Amino acid sequence: MTANEDFPVSGEERFRKRRKSFFTYVGVAMVVALGAGIASGALAANVSLGNAPVWLFFAVWAIMLVAFVWFTRDYFRRVDELDLMDNLWASLAALYTYAVVYGSWYLFASLDIAPPINADVIFWTTMGAMLVAYGIRKLGWR
Repeated sequence: MTANEDFPVSGEERFRKRRKSFFTYVGVAMVVALGAGIASGALAANVSLGNAPVWLFFAVWAIMLVAFVWFTRDYFRRVDELDLMDNLWASLAALYTYAVVYGSWYLFASLDIAPPINADVIFWTTMGAMLVAYGIRKLGWR
């Protein structure tokens, strides 16, 4: 009498389960990425001290690059079309930000009215723009 076949799962329940599964997946991926970052940092320190061979660092880096590509592919297979659209808009905003910041800084530096280009500043500005654009999309402030 209480079998699930008699009472189909509602759309809201399916959505809640799918969302919980997705956030669990992303959480596990973040923990794995944090661990990989700590491990690669420790390995890089050991390579710079001469305690580990350089080839080991390149091998670990290649494995991490393959894992990143696999996770990205798997992530985009799991997201729904609305989240995919939000990701694409955020990526486009980041690309435009990069083009404007880098292009402007390059122009100003070549005219000697700005310091030499700082890749860290450009990277973090690009990432910040992406996060802001993604947040705006998620909050519905389109």
